[in-house]
Amino acid sequence: MSDAPKAVFLSYARDDAAAARRIAEALRASGLEVWFDENELRGGDTWDAKIRQQIDACALFIPVISSHTQERGKGYFRLEWKLAVEQTHLMAEGMAFLAPVVVDDTREAGAVVPPEFMKVQWTRLPGALPTPQFVEQVKRLLEPAAAKSSPPAGWSPASGRAEQNPTATNPPGGRVPPESRKSARGRTWGAMTAVVIGVAVALGVFRKAEPAPAPAPVVPPTAPAPAASREPSVAVLAFANLSDDKGNEYFSDGISEELLNVLAKVPGLKVSARTSAFYFKGKNVPVPDIARQLGVAYVVEGSVQRSGDRVKITAQLIKAVDGFHLWSETYTRDMKDIFALQDEIAGRIAASLSDKLGVTVPTLAKTTPEAYTLYLQARATLAKRGVENLRESVKQFEAVVALDPDYLPARSGLARSLSLIPAWSRTISLGANQEGLDRATAGARLVIEREPDNAEAWSALGYIVGLYDWRWREAGEAVARSLALAPNDAEIVNFAGDYYRYILDPQKMLETEKRAVELNPLQAVNHLDVAFAYLALGQYELALAPARTCISLAPELQDSYEALVRAYGNLRRFAEMRAAITAVRQVKDADPAVIQNMEILAAILEGRTSDALQLQEAFRPHVEQGGYSPTEYGYHFLLLGQPEKAVYWLKLGVQGHDAIMVDPAVVDLGVIAADPVTRSVLDDPGLKELLEARANAQPRPKK
Repeated sequence: MSDAPKAVFLSYARDDAAAARRIAEALRASGLEVWFDENELRGGDTWDAKIRQQIDACALFIPVISSHTQERGKGYFRLEWKLAVEQTHLMAEGMAFLAPVVVDDTREAGAVVPPEFMKVQWTRLPGALPTPQFVEQVKRLLEPAAAKSSPPAGWSPASGRAEQNPTATNPPGGRVPPESRKSARGRTWGAMTAVVIGVAVALGVFRKAEPAPAPAPVVPPTAPAPAASREPSVAVLAFANLSDDKGNEYFSDGISEELLNVLAKVPGLKVSARTSAFYFKGKNVPVPDIARQLGVAYVVEGSVQRSGDRVKITAQLIKAVDGFHLWSETYTRDMKDIFALQDEIAGRIAASLSDKLGVTVPTLAKTTPEAYTLYLQARATLAKRGVENLRESVKQFEAVVALDPDYLPARSGLARSLSLIPAWSRTISLGANQEGLDRATAGARLVIEREPDNAEAWSALGYIVGLYDWRWREAGEAVARSLALAPNDAEIVNFAGDYYRYILDPQKMLETEKRAVELNPLQAVNHLDVAFAYLALGQYELALAPARTCISLAPELQDSYEALVRAYGNLRRFAEMRAAITAVRQVKDADPAVIQNMEILAAILEGRTSDALQLQEAFRPHVEQGGYSPTEYGYHFLLLGQPEKAVYWLKLGVQGHDAIMVDPAVVDLGVIAADPVTRSVLDDPGLKELLEARANAQPRPKK
């Protein structure tokens, strides 16, 4: 261990070594110096002197608290704790030094720790899975300001207590008051194009084109947040709903999202995606901090107040580097005039700010106020994902189409919703969703016929004909077209990354999935797809960080725990693999079938063949009832050395075009091809075309 300044000292009981290692890895990945002694035997005067010296020299002391520390009344870690407390007696009041971390459900009340630990904020990391917020908090504590009179935002100098850490627990004695600065978050739709032009002009994206700076780097879970960008880039925050009816929040959200969508179509302008921009909804985070985390130079915020047929919209553009308001406007109009208002405001702003620039902004499709209101509801429901939400969004989009059959955004949204239901429900096989997929395909083709430049329709079509129909060449053409039309749309880029994963194109797969993270860093699924990309390539160590980030952003998303199980299992880090399964059991409304499948996978990876076969037999009803992938079930039999049982289920998966069959992160087609009993499964025309596409996607050796 080095004696570099600004080091973090990790103190832990020996039973918590795996948990401490994960924390150390996360902090080190962000460039921090961590003193974490796991390889040396404890004992001896030399070793004892070294530990004392490091505790004296470190900048931050993190004691790992758990049931193991509770159970052990005596241990070397308790001496480390005592030495750290003594250090605080030598420090100026307000210096941040102690930062306890709890890795299980140990409660503060009754915790066997020094009294000084109870005076500071504790951070909870369930399963010892470090979150980006935790890493960022540690980095802030190590900044010079944390050791002097100017602590980081949200840190109480009197006690070293964090106010805004979302993973922290409240200290005894009550909640620290939130910071006083508040800013409006909201939406509106009448002023849409006006706001768009104002933003575009202020950002200078309509000037003569110059070489654009390189995009902000992908932010891994433990990397520092990117600095606010100086390139033409903007985030549209969720407009505040100031209506008396709080149920109108979907309307204010929808207005913000529509503004975001229009800006995303402006050439040369980087726009932060919805999920990342809306992450700060309801949180008192300063605009410069938001911009830094999203990697943008400007932020749009505002409010919407709707009363009957009247709507009042306020929008303002803020320069991130100094918080300066470049412009602010308020508009009040009738809902029935919402589209006319859009054109009016666009003209006014263009005339006042850009009369010499010749600004042209894409216009939104128009419909009736009633249809538009319902459309915003459908979009909000679709964004939530999950099977039930997707089915509800289908009903809502269908209602919009019934009101206005010519409103193409509703038809492309309907196609997207229908295409996602099979994947989210894991009931792709046996034609369970064929009717919905046929409707989705027809809907996407109809939109493309009427509006050839509709990127969402091309993206939905590529997703369907690839993942479900196994027509890979056609899918590739649709995906390429969607990317050409909307290269800065995070969702479209993410779906393209999925396609490149299926055809195992290493370069394009990683480029697109990482680009999706760059465009939408706070969308959990984007990080998950990066993890699965690395799993597909067999780069298990690299899959860990994005999987952990996904968990920190969306703890309820079970697939992220599966990614950890696969990565840790293949790395033979079985204790951490088990910790991931334990953590997923704590997820509210967790699907028991998903957890059972993880248990089967864990038993296979650990080499517990007998246990795995018993678990397989118990799992069979889930598959027979169409509730789980027959391909994965059969593949597990193959890994367990029972190809005769495997072949039936694998053929069933091929028959139903089970998407798991074509996901290289889950199924290695080479393993199926290597066994003479299962080899015939690959005679399916769609799989032959896929294998050809994979062969063509592999890097060619240099001559």
